[in-house]
This record gives sequence, structure tokens and C-alpha cells, in this order.
Amino acid sequence: MIRPGHYEKSKAISQSDLKLLKTNIQEFYKRCILGEVSDDEKTRKRYFDVGDLTDVMWLQPELKKEFYCMENISLGDKFKLLMDELFKMVIKDCIDHDIPAISISNNVADYIEFTKEAAMAAQYYYNPEKPDKPWSRNLETIQAEVKSLGSKYFQALVDANGKIVVNMQDWNTAVKCIEKINTSNNKKVAEIVKYMTDDNNQDLNAVHIQLFKAKPLFGEWNSIKVKVLPDLYIVNNIEKWIWPLDLKTVKSITMFPSNYRAFKYGKQGAFYSSVIKEQPEYAGYTMRNFGFLVVGSNPDVDDRAEYYEMSAKELHVQLHGMDRADGSRVRGIDDDIEDLEWHIANDEWCRYPENSINDDVFILETLGAPDVAEVQQEEIF
Repeated sequence: MIRPGHYEKSKAISQSDLKLLKTNIQEFYKRCILGEVSDDEKTRKRYFDVGDLTDVMWLQPELKKEFYCMENISLGDKFKLLMDELFKMVIKDCIDHDIPAISISNNVADYIEFTKEAAMAAQYYYNPEKPDKPWSRNLETIQAEVKSLGSKYFQALVDANGKIVVNMQDWNTAVKCIEKINTSNNKKVAEIVKYMTDDNNQDLNAVHIQLFKAKPLFGEWNSIKVKVLPDLYIVNNIEKWIWPLDLKTVKSITMFPSNYRAFKYGKQGAFYSSVIKEQPEYAGYTMRNFGFLVVGSNPDVDDRAEYYEMSAKELHVQLHGMDRADGSRVRGIDDDIEDLEWHIANDEWCRYPENSINDDVFILETLGAPDVAEVQQEEIF
């Protein structure tokens, strides 16, 4: 997905930020409190994998023109960042010397003198925090890599004329993922596709059914400003319900339940559902349970698109947490927000609150919650 600029620039806290707080508090402090941009963020904005491309093709097809496909070349993100920095320096040099961009050579060897500065900017085998020995690889070796490994990628950057360069194989795999979604036998997936098709054809009355794709939403959770960027949510203005959805691309459908636990998708679903529900225009609307449209991307497997849905119990626990009989706690988003408020109030970014466990295991075993009291739909939020 290509994220809107005002969403990226907003200092509101996302669910991913909350997850980062629990896994790397100092990185959270740098990124969310000081506003520094990490290397991961730099590369994420520029590089699109199969999942990202599938999101764009399905949710933002009008943005497909922003991409340029290159032949299948496997390069690491860090090396791509080095080449991108080198390319930016070539562009800047042209501007500084009034040289038209059209005259840029597609032979990277012509610009090898920019390698050192580019490697420093990309921190490619360069660590500024080690002033005595910042380089872990000599410049001649890096220059040789740029000439041998980076030549075709540099040529693609020149030919792309400002578009985002992606791997042709990833592009073709994303196309097949879209085909699997559109031809799925799963009834829920087919229902979602029908809504998408009708919306694209403008057959539905916009007052009755509305589809919102990659729409940034903002709100407050206690004293914390928060933001979400849901892939898709469907609003029925007659029956007064909202159906929040997320598209997940996995190598195989069978991997999704384990991914759900490992990547804490339950908290994502609960966080998104709550922020959507709190939008003032949806007062009186009922939230349908958060759903995941999951598509297998492995081209060697005759995989498919399926639908998974969080239960009302699961949503409740992921939002509010749950005390176990043994005295331990399944931590919910409410707990995470309270922890963040504690950090801000105490300006403490080196340790966690006493009652917070950084690596606690609160992920539920299945897409249904463990034994808790029955929760009614209207009580979730």
C-alpha cells in the first residue's frame, strides 16, 4: 500500500508503533517521540514486496502507473538503499551544474566517485557511532559491488524516470494473487469481491453502501492521539453496520494461523475496529467482527484466497485484556496505552513499568479466545 503523506507525517500513534514500544522501547523513542526516521522506514517507503504490490493492485489500482518493472534481480534492501542514495546524488549533481536529467548515463561506473558519500548516507557497512572505525568494509570492495551488482538496478532507476522500481517476478505474482481473490470459492471472499466490483462499476447507491479503501482515520485513546490505515471497510448506511477488513498475503494459506499469533494480528484487528467505531459519523453503527482476506502467494502451489474472522470474544480480549486464573494477564490494547501514558508522564524510555512485561506472551492460541465470560457484540467496544 502507498501511504498518504499526511498519514505518514502525523505524530499520532499507530498499532505498529504500540507493538514497537513493547519490542524496542528505545527505537520507539527515537521514531515516535524524537521523530527520527529509521533505516527500516527509509527502505519501506521505497521497496514493495509481493504483499505490498497485491495491496496496491487490489485497493489502489489507479496507482499502478507509479511503478516500473525491472527484470528479476535479487538485491538486498540495504544495497538497494545504497544505490538509491547514489542515484539521488547523481540527480543533485545534475541540478547543481544545470545538466538536464535526460543526459544521465545509465552506466553506474560513470558515477563511481559518489560511492563513499552514498554508502555513508545509507550506512552501508558504515556506522557513524563508531568514529574510531566506522567502516566494516573497504571502499574499493563497495565500489566493485556497485559496478557488478548494482549496474542493472541503476540502469532501471534511470529508465524509470522517477517511478518506483519493482521486480517483475513480484509484480506477476501479485497479479496472480488478485486472480485468486477474484475467483475464490469462499463465500465471504466472494461477497467482498462483489462489493468491490459493484463499487468500481458504480452500480450501488453510494448513500446505501460505501467502500473506503486505504483511508486514514484518526482518534484518541485516553490521552493518546492514534491513527489507523485500514485496507478496507464497508459501511451499510441503511442497516447501520461497518465491516472492517484487512488483506494478508502469505506463502501458503496454512501459514496464516501461525502468522496471526506471531505478528499479533488480533491486536491490529481490535485497534482498527475501535478507531473506526469511534469516528463521530458512525455513532449508532454496529461493528461487524474484523475479517482477514488471506491469499496464498506461492506460485508453485495451487493456493487460494480464504476468509478468517475474529470472534467477539477475541476482539474483547485483544482490546481490554484478560486476567488468567493463574494470576497472569493477557494484555490488551488498553494496557499498552496505559503503559505509553506512563512512559510519557515519567519521560522514561529505558525501562518498562513494573507491571509490564516486555516479552509477555499474550497472543491467543487460535482465532477464538480462551475461556472467558460470554461477550455480547455491543459490549466489545
